[in-house]
Order: sequence, then structure tokens, then C-alpha cells
Amino acid sequence: MIKYAMCTNYYTCIISTVLCLALVVAVACSADAAPWRVLKIVDGDSLIVVPVRGSARTERREEVRLIGIDAPEIGQRPWGIKAKKHLRTLIGKGGLVELQLDTERHDRYGRLLAYAWASNGAFINERMVADGYALAYTVPPNVKHAGRIAAAQKKARQNRAGLWKSHSFETTPQQWRQKQNKESLRATISLQNHSLFSLNF
Repeated sequence: MIKYAMCTNYYTCIISTVLCLALVVAVACSADAAPWRVLKIVDGDSLIVVPVRGSARTERREEVRLIGIDAPEIGQRPWGIKAKKHLRTLIGKGGLVELQLDTERHDRYGRLLAYAWASNGAFINERMVADGYALAYTVPPNVKHAGRIAAAQKKARQNRAGLWKSHSFETTPQQWRQKQNKESLRATISLQNHSLFSLNF
């Protein structure tokens, strides 16, 4: 009788633990799907959002970096501005999006990494690439929708959609950033050398 009671309690504990874990996962998933209001579009692949009132999250702002895509930087004129405007168009007047996370929650700059859906159901990350205003940019382990986004780029390139029409991706956003970093480093070194020469003189 004692053995039976112990066995029953053991299985009850296991079942309770499994149910609690399932509840935690369900809450986490629903949190990802809850709506966010877009406060500002930074560029073609990042935006600032705040939770819509009534959601369970804190009311702090989050800068979101859209996973799996790389849009021209604002400094890549005029393409960066065009990409930013297209992202604004996809989000729509209501300014509401639903976010989905992947394996990593934040990047090294502290930005929230997410996939975004517009209120009309459009998958924004995929559409930015499909419409030719961003490139597929896969960074493991965040690869949940990498296949869809890569397929969208293949079609966009074939159809010369968006910025592909004007050969705007001959220099990719990543190459442009690397070039800017090198120029900035050269300028810093040149300034330091000039300062040393002035001191020695």
C-alpha cells in the first residue's frame, strides 16, 4: 500500500512538472505573437517598437533587427532611403506588427532579433527580399525561415524586382559597411600620426 502511494505521488509529480513546462512554453509563444506598435523605422531592416497596451510585457521600447535580411544602409543613397520607405509601406498605417523570435534573442548591439508580420498577414522579412529592397542574410543559428527568404531573393533577382532593377546590390550592404569601417580606421590612424608629428615638432 505504501509502495503504491509513493508510486502515485511520483507520477503525479512528473505529470505536474510536464504540465508546468507546457504552460511556460505556451506563454512564451503567445508573448512572441502578441502585437507591437512601431514607433520608428530606423532603416530597411530595423525598427523601434513598444508593446501594445494590454500585453503581458513591460512597457519598454525595443529596437528590432529583422532576422535573415540585410537592407542598404541609409548612407547608401538613394537605396537606403528607398528600402526604409518600402519597409514603412509594408508595415502599413496601423503600425502594428507581430514578432517571432528564433534561437538567439539579441544581437551584440542589444537589438531584439525577430521575424515580423504585418497586420494584414504579410511576412515582412520575406517581402523585403521578395520585393527587391533587401538581401537574404543568414546568420546561424537563426535559420528558422532561411529557406523561404533565400527562395524569395532568387525570384527577386530573376525578376529584377525593386533595387535589382538599378543594379543597386553590386555593392552589398555588408561590403559597404566594411568599406566605411576601413575608411574610418584610416582617418583615425592619420589623425593620430598627425598629432604625434605636431608633438614631436
